Amino acid sequence: MVEISKLMTKDVVTIPSSASIEEAATIMRDENIGALPVTYRDRVVGIVTDRDIVLRSVAEFRTLSTDPVSKIMTRDVRSCLPTDDIETAVALMARCQIRRLPVENRDGTLCGILSLSDLSQQYEDGASFALSEICNPLEMVAASDFIAVESRAGISQAA
Repeated sequence: MVEISKLMTKDVVTIPSSASIEEAATIMRDENIGALPVTYRDRVVGIVTDRDIVLRSVAEFRTLSTDPVSKIMTRDVRSCLPTDDIETAVALMARCQIRRLPVENRDGTLCGILSLSDLSQQYEDGASFALSEICNPLEMVAASDFIAVESRAGISQAA
C-alpha cells in the first residue's frame, strides 16, 4: 500500500478567499499551476481552477481586479489524509470527477495536494484509471463525420 504522502505535492500554493480573481490568475501563471486551494483562517474553503476563472468570471463579465475568488470557487471540496492509500484517492478522484485532491491533516490543515500529474509520474495505472473516469468520453463518431465537421470549421485535413 502506497500512502498519498509519498506522491503528493507538499509545497502547496494557496490563496485567501478575499483575494481577487486577477490575483488568482496571476499566481497560476507565475507558478505554472492550474488550481489553487482557497483558504479562510488557515482552512481550505474551496478550490479555484483556471477553468473556473474562464467560465465563472471572464465569460460572465466579472470585474477580475475586484471580485473575490470566493465568488467563483468550487465550495464542495473533497480531500483526503496523507496516510490514506493511493487506491482510495484514485477511487475518490474518479467517483467525484476531480483532477486535484487537497490533502489535509487530521486537524484540517492543508499539508499537500494530489494531482493527476503526481499520480502519472509514479503510479501510471492509477492515473490512467482516474483520468478515464474523470473525462466523460464522447461517443465515437464515424471518421467521415469528423472530417466533415473539420471541413466546415475551416480546419485543414491531414493527408
